[in-house]
Amino acid sequence: MNAELWQQARPVFEKALDFDSEQRLAFLEEACAENLELREFVDSMIVAHELSDDFLEPPTGAQLRGDTHAPIGMPDRVGAYTLVRKIGAGGMGTIYEAQQDAPQRKVALKIMREGVSTERARGRFLFEAEVLGRLQHENIARVLESGIHGNTDQNQLPWFALEYVEGGLSILEYANAHNLSISGRIHLFLKACAGVQHGHQKGVIHRDLKASNILVGPDGMPKVIDFGVAC
Repeated sequence: MNAELWQQARPVFEKALDFDSEQRLAFLEEACAENLELREFVDSMIVAHELSDDFLEPPTGAQLRGDTHAPIGMPDRVGAYTLVRKIGAGGMGTIYEAQQDAPQRKVALKIMREGVSTERARGRFLFEAEVLGRLQHENIARVLESGIHGNTDQNQLPWFALEYVEGGLSILEYANAHNLSISGRIHLFLKACAGVQHGHQKGVIHRDLKASNILVGPDGMPKVIDFGVAC
């Protein structure tokens, strides 16, 4: 445990609990600024707090530090996928670039973090995969497959494979890199809106819609990712 990180994270975590979900996102964006490590750690503290069965009691130090299980390293394989590298992380899961056996293709594979893998959390994670699997739209990164990694009840970790946006930039980075005009930016934004609307029509609301969760590949097609899921 990084003691300095813990000292930074604790006051941010405690303040974040004072806000509702929408206000909390805005607060964390400002409080953590560009410190991705701090943001990920605070997110994991909030998840541990919200998943505690004794929700009227403060979470334990072990829960807040993610020490309830030994840290899991990157596995070589998950299901029919060979993991290549870590490309992202959040409070609930870690996302890897992976290679599928058949058909041979690159995917983004999201696997639940071991430190938050309770029966309740696994249920939520699998529910997310199930809900996102219903979304079939050209402007949403598709869920390709889901499953469970691990051989015993104690270490079973849910995962799901997503469409990989090769060379993807955030919608803002893409617009700036290609020096898009105002009309070009609006056209790109409307495509992303079409994906979000499709989710609404299926009863799915994106809980963290921001530029970094809309990726645009070299083909100029925006893909909404990381819904988080509120239904």
